[in-house]
Amino acid sequence: MANEIKNLKTNIGGLEQRFLGTLRPTAEETGAEQQLSNLMTSQELGLRKAADQPIAQPFVTGQQAAITERTAIQTRPLQERLALLQKQRQTSADVLRTQLGFEKEKLASAEDERLRKESLEREDELREEAKKDAFDQLFFQTFGKTRGKLSRNEAEKKLSKAYESEKEYENELKQLELASKRKSLSGGGTSEGGIQIDRSNKGVESLIEEAVNTGDDWGTIAATLNAAGINVGSGSHADKTLRKIFLGEE
Repeated sequence: MANEIKNLKTNIGGLEQRFLGTLRPTAEETGAEQQLSNLMTSQELGLRKAADQPIAQPFVTGQQAAITERTAIQTRPLQERLALLQKQRQTSADVLRTQLGFEKEKLASAEDERLRKESLEREDELREEAKKDAFDQLFFQTFGKTRGKLSRNEAEKKLSKAYESEKEYENELKQLELASKRKSLSGGGTSEGGIQIDRSNKGVESLIEEAVNTGDDWGTIAATLNAAGINVGSGSHADKTLRKIFLGEE
């Protein structure tokens, strides 16, 4: 994914440079424009020279008409050539603009996918950390000491015996997991200042989807998102997503 994004950015950079090049006249265009300018200057000088001659006005008018016609004949192919060159440059600019649009769309999609995967990975880390913290906290809360060298399986058996029912044990563990998860989301209690959460619409959708897949209910998910500073109020993107999942609303 990182290499794909890097290559896309390189391609976009090259296309942008080529596109900028199409915004400037080519050497051929500049040459044609200069020739046209020279011809028009020559025509103006010729008209003035004819007007200054001490001859009858009909002759002056005739000479000026001849100069104007000659200039028109000379400039016509240059004007046509210049128009063709400009059209070709504009066509190239349009093609490059379209290519840039496609490449930027692909880059945006790739970056969204990268963020989505990173968000899922962070959610996995958060969930595992919450489970471990909750389990260790429940053990300490129940027995007043850490589990020390006891394996996870041994500690689970000991905890199960300490509760009247499996349901009571699981409920207590789930509540502690939720509390630990909220704490990590809000940045408290982690040595690295908390895991960074993607709060974009897609990031929120990924968090909700992951929570649903782990069995969390609406209230639990909303409380967790709220603890992370994500708006879950009526009409928010999180609220709409929860309603769509749990109520089937579109």
